[in-house]
Order: sequence, then C-alpha cells, then structure tokens
Amino acid sequence: MIKVLPPSNKPKGMWHKIKDHFKSLYFPSKYSADVIMENVEKQISANYDLQQRLQENAHAFQSQTENKRKQFEAEKLKYQLEANVDLQYSLQTNSFNFQSQLEKSRQKFELTRIKLQYFMQLETQAHQAKENQLTRIHQSKENQFNREFQAELTAYVKKLDHAMMQEKMAFDLFLFEERKKLDIEMRENAHNFQLKLAVIHGQITRKTEEYRRTLDRYPWGLPPSTILETYSKYQDRTKPVPPLIIISPPTLEYDKLGSTSSSNLPKIEKRLAENVRTFLDINYPIDDRVRPTNFIGGIWETKARHSENAVMLLFSMFSSVPTLIFECETEGEFLNFRIASWDIGQETYRYKSILSEFNCTEFLYEVAKFNAQNWKEKKDLLLQKGRTEEELKKLGGDDEINLGILKYEADLKKDGYDGFLHYKITAKAIQELVKHLRILHCLFIGLSVDEYYFIRYNVTPQLPSIVNQLIEELPDYESIYLMNVVTSYYQNIYEALNEQDSPFIPDFTLEIACGLAGIVETSWVKKMVENSMRAWLKLRGIQAHKKMYLIETIQSHLNRESDQKYVEQLHNFFIAIGDVKITEQLENLLEQWRKAKLKEIIF
Repeated sequence: MIKVLPPSNKPKGMWHKIKDHFKSLYFPSKYSADVIMENVEKQISANYDLQQRLQENAHAFQSQTENKRKQFEAEKLKYQLEANVDLQYSLQTNSFNFQSQLEKSRQKFELTRIKLQYFMQLETQAHQAKENQLTRIHQSKENQFNREFQAELTAYVKKLDHAMMQEKMAFDLFLFEERKKLDIEMRENAHNFQLKLAVIHGQITRKTEEYRRTLDRYPWGLPPSTILETYSKYQDRTKPVPPLIIISPPTLEYDKLGSTSSSNLPKIEKRLAENVRTFLDINYPIDDRVRPTNFIGGIWETKARHSENAVMLLFSMFSSVPTLIFECETEGEFLNFRIASWDIGQETYRYKSILSEFNCTEFLYEVAKFNAQNWKEKKDLLLQKGRTEEELKKLGGDDEINLGILKYEADLKKDGYDGFLHYKITAKAIQELVKHLRILHCLFIGLSVDEYYFIRYNVTPQLPSIVNQLIEELPDYESIYLMNVVTSYYQNIYEALNEQDSPFIPDFTLEIACGLAGIVETSWVKKMVENSMRAWLKLRGIQAHKKMYLIETIQSHLNRESDQKYVEQLHNFFIAIGDVKITEQLENLLEQWRKAKLKEIIF
C-alpha cells in the first residue's frame, strides 16, 4: 500500500512566485516539471484526502457492519431463547400429559390387578378353609387313634419297665450285697489265716535262741508273753481284735538304762498318758463292741531303744498283734513325732514321720511371753486400783520375772541387739505344750484306729464326729492346719479304695463328709459327696459324666428297702451345708417312702 504523505505546511517564498511569472517564457521543460510536481502533489493531496475519506468510510462501514452484526446476534440469541422456552414448555407440557396418561394407565392396571388378586385370594381362602376342615377332621381322628394307641403302649411299656426295673434292682441289690458279703468274708478268712500264721510263727520264734537274745534289747517293761497271751483269746473271732496302742513320750520318768535326753523338757510322760487314756476311754474304750482299743501306758522303759531300732525289734515279736506306736523323740530344742504301725499278717511295718524339728524351747518361750503380756494387763489394772508395785511383783511370780525379761529384751533391740534372751519356763507353758502334744496324739490315734477298723471290719470312722472337740481349744490358724491334715488323710484312704474299686466307697465318703460338714472347707466336703454319688452309680453300672445331675440320676435308681439309710445320710449332709433345694427334694422322697411303707404295713 502506498503511503500518502501529507502536504507541507511551510509557507511558500517569494522566489517561488517569481518562477511562476517566468515559467512559460524562458524554461518550458522546467516549467513542465514544476507543473508536474505540483500536479503530483495535488494528486497526492487528493489521494490522501480520498484515502482519508475511504478510511473514514471504511471505519464507518465497519462500525455500522459491527453494529448490525451485534444487532443480528442479539436478535438471533433472542430468537433462540424464545425458541428454547417454547420448546421447553412444549416438552414439559407433552411430558406432563404423557405422565398423566401413564399414571392413569398404571392406576387402571393396578386396580385390575388388585381385583384379580382379591378374587384369587377369596378363592384360595375358600379352598384352604375346605382343606383345613378336612385336615382337622382327619387329624382329630388320627389324634384320637394315636392317644388310644399311645395310652395302651405307655401302659404296657410302663408295666414292662417297672417289672424290668424291679428285677434289675433286685438283681443289682443281690449282687451288691453278695459282693459286700464276699468282701467281708474274704477279709475275715484272710485275717483268720494271717492270725493263725502269725501265732504259729510267733510260737516258733519264741523257742529260738535268737529270740532270747532279743529280749536283752527289749525296750518295754511288760513281758512279750503277757501281751501275746492276752491277744491269743481273740482267735475265736467272736469280737473284734483291738489294736495295741503304745506311746513313747519325749521324756521318761524312769529310764532303766539311765539314758538321758538332751532336751530341757520336763518329764511329762504321766500327764500325756493320762490325756490319751481319757480320750480312748470316752471314744474307743477297751470293752466297746465296735471299736475297742488296748492302751498300755508306762510300758516304754528306755529311750536308748528308739526309732527303727526299736520298731523292727518289736515287729519281729508282735507281728500277730495289730499295733500302733506313737513316738516322740527330742534332740536338743527340737521334737520329732512319728507313727509306727502294723496289722496281723503284714510283711513289714509302716513307720511315718508326722512332725519334724518342732522347736519346743521357742514354743515355751512364746507361751511365756504371751502369759507375761497378759500379766502386764492385769497388773496395770491392779495398780490403777491402788495396789503397790512390791505387792504385785510377789503375786506375779514367774510371769513377773518374764515380764522384766521381755521389757529388757525390747530395750536391747532398740539399741540394735538382734539376739534373744532366755525366759523362765513356767508351769503354764509346760501345760500348753502338753495340751498340744495331747491333741497331736489323740488326733492321729483317732485317724489310725478309724482306718484300722474300716479296712479290717468295714466300721464307719468315728473321728469326724469328735474332731471338733479336739480343735476347739486351738486358735483358728492352728485349727485350719490340723483340719487340712485330717482331710488329706481321708483323701488318701479314698484314693486307695477307689483304686481297688471297693463297694464301700459310697458309704465311707458320705460318712466322712457328714462328719466334717461345717468344720472344714465346704468345697472339699461337697467333692467327697460327689465322689460318693458317682461311686454309688458306678456300682449300679451307671457311668456318671461331669454334667450329669447326680441327685436326679440317683433318685431314678433308688431302692427303698436297701437305700433308705444312704438317702437319709445325704439328707443330713445337705441340711448341714444349708442347701435348701436338694434338702426339700430328699425330704419329699423320704416322705413318699414312709407313706408307701405305712400302706404296706396297714394293708
């Protein structure tokens, strides 16, 4: 594009006008060039003006065109919006009309379906009612037939079961009683044979030279022949053979060999023997028809013969005599307690340590301290009432002396002294020691005698019913310890019987539990009763599992004639532990039995 330059704005000079006057006279070519130049400039100026007008026209045209375009676009957009609104309205109108028509069609269809369903339901109900009526008629007839048949069958089965149960119970009872009789008879025969064999062996032994030499080491004061002669009368088996009971006290009043004990204990043989004698006279007297015992006090003559040395010698002499020896042995401040035992026909003796290294001096000192403390409390009360110190020192005696030692020992410990002082052993302390030894002896004598009579003669143990009398003088912590010993002892007997599958387990364990109920831990006695019931069921061929209700199972297998005593014992046990539910069950059962027995007597 050619660029049009604007005309010069500078004013023309004089010399320019002069040229204008002479351009046609002297220089025609130059004149023409000037004219041309001027024409060109005019043409350029005209072109520039034209170009300006063209540009202005172009701008105006473009502006006008743009305005028309925008107006067109606005009209177009307005038309499109109006068209869209009309279209949307038309679509919505058509959709509404379609939905309305569709809803009417759906409602019409649903109404038709509901009518059809209602008619089908009416038809189904009518059919079902008719079918139910027929079914009820059929079921009623069938139920009536089944009831009649079941009644007849139940009556027949019940009659058959009752007859079979009666036969089975009678047979089981017969087997059980015969087994017990056979067991007792075998024991008696074995005992008779062992007794005769032991007597013959003893007679032969006593004729030997070795037996005469043995007498030189014999620790008892009573001659062997006297004891053997006494027991020879029991060979007729008209009454039970009482076990020979001997105690070997920690110290003797008189020792034929002059042996001296290393213990500082005073002589307590007579007091201990008297305590044991009293216990046996009340609970196991020599003339008792069920559990007699033969206690000989003061028979031990020397402590030089003790332990296995003495027991083995005595066993060789008295193997035909059931014997229980309760031996206390002292060494310095310590005391040991052992039991030696054998029955007729045993191959060897049993020798068990029950208490080892019991510190008697420490025990006596503790009792002395306790009595001194009690005296201090009494003394303080008397001082408050106006009694003098000198007067009370005389009244206090040994307790006053021990109170002074106790105060002095307390002061020494405050200063760092960690030893102990020697207290004066009082008569009260000795009496307390004798009491503990009495309880120890009586407890194990009762356990041993009960075991002997149960194993030998199937006699119910008696100690559970009297053990409470033995421990009532002891503090609770010592009573608990002793009762643990008792329960452990009976637990061992039960386990031995269980291994032999003995028929006497139910009665034995139940008797023990009844005797110890309320004295020992409830869980232990409950376990013993559970063992009793399981053994009772086992003897009748019923294996009781853990989740079985034992009482209900036993009730369904009881025989009134043979099991009434067992049920009464169960009843007494559950009363003792306060189990109301089972107590009422057993009470109802016993009442039914009493009524049945009364009817039998009347009719």
